[in-house]
Amino acid sequence: DLNVDPPLGVETDITRTAGTFDIPAGGVMLLYTDGLIEWRHASLDASLDALLKAVVIDSPNSVCTAVMQRLVGNRVPRDDIAVLAIRHAARR
Repeated sequence: DLNVDPPLGVETDITRTAGTFDIPAGGVMLLYTDGLIEWRHASLDASLDALLKAVVIDSPNSVCTAVMQRLVGNRVPRDDIAVLAIRHAARR
């Protein structure tokens, strides 16, 4: 069940939904803004499919680089894009 709250800063007097999930050791979590996947004249499903194919299990820097190269490449973005990758390090 996915609850969607309004964007941050739009409504200041609401209670936000919180949740938890586990990232397995070595797993990667990718956070991104809509400017990464929403392109004029492009299918959202195709963009999401490309995003899934671009995510590699590697260093966060490599993940962000691969995602940006695959989804943006040399195109000039018409919207802001932010990408953040977090990798769960295995315990030593």
